[in-house]
Amino acid sequence: THPTAEAIYAQASAQMPGISLRTVYTTLTDLAEMGELQAFSGGSGATRFDPNVDDHHHGVCDTCGAVTDAYVTGDDSLIVDGLEGFTTNSASIVFHGRCAECTVADSQSK
Repeated sequence: THPTAEAIYAQASAQMPGISLRTVYTTLTDLAEMGELQAFSGGSGATRFDPNVDDHHHGVCDTCGAVTDAYVTGDDSLIVDGLEGFTTNSASIVFHGRCAECTVADSQSK
């Protein structure tokens, strides 16, 4: 899964009632800065956290909010106009659309 700080807080506070959302968010942010987590915007405005730090991107369903890991296959180089002379350290791409389940559910309801 790719939970938000709020979702992690909800689970953590059930076992640690004294924990604050600020503590959870600060810890997650620190872990992301140390390279132990990936942090990315899932499109809902909330930052999502991913323990998978391998080189990958994300697909976000605009209908149900599901997040899926997406891997580049083949030639993983990108040609981007406007970045001539720019040295890229990393790239994070978030694909938006509809997941397979929502696509099937929509086609069955028609």
